[in-house]
Amino acid sequence: MARRQTKRHEEVPTVVIQPAVAAAEVQVSSQHRSYYDFLDNVRKHPAIMLGGLNEDWIHGTRMPRLQELLTIMPALQLDQGNPPFDYFNHWLSCRVEGCPKTTLAIHWLEEREKGADSAFDIFFEMLDEYRKCRIHSLQQTMGPYKPSFRLGDGRAPDHPDTIVLQQLHPSSVFFWSEVHGSKTSWGLPFFSTLNSTLKTASERWGVDKKSWFDC
Repeated sequence: MARRQTKRHEEVPTVVIQPAVAAAEVQVSSQHRSYYDFLDNVRKHPAIMLGGLNEDWIHGTRMPRLQELLTIMPALQLDQGNPPFDYFNHWLSCRVEGCPKTTLAIHWLEEREKGADSAFDIFFEMLDEYRKCRIHSLQQTMGPYKPSFRLGDGRAPDHPDTIVLQQLHPSSVFFWSEVHGSKTSWGLPFFSTLNSTLKTASERWGVDKKSWFDC
């Protein structure tokens, strides 16, 4: 495996970013049960996992390499982990002051750090914080609902059984989830206060604020 990687990278100029090559050739072992397990390996062995030969080879390009790797990670079919990795970017855009919600947080982070490898280190520091978060249910409502929106095809949305206001504790990041039978989906975007979450969910689903009660 190592010889095949070395041979391929000898044919590629060092200025070319090719994390996809490394990701495609890395065999996901039984230890990689979730995205977090895989990213732990990226943090420990960035040169190997990000398509380089050594630390010098990837110097100054860790973040763009990581971003490209993240785009192909769904193909690895790993478990989301807890909390779900898919929502990390939404949490980060709400958690980091000054990050616009209309921009991917990791892109904004790279721009803020001017493309330096420090963006790579901050990404994993924030990922560690997110991984420690646990979902706390705070308030819920069972309607009645008068949704203020329509689906893309013009139909009215199915009414959820319950809408739950939740927090990714201990961070000050809040969201609501919609429960339809055995299926639960998270509402977006995330918010920095419980009041703004309640206000937006109430307006979206047309529920009286008095219908909410503590979980």
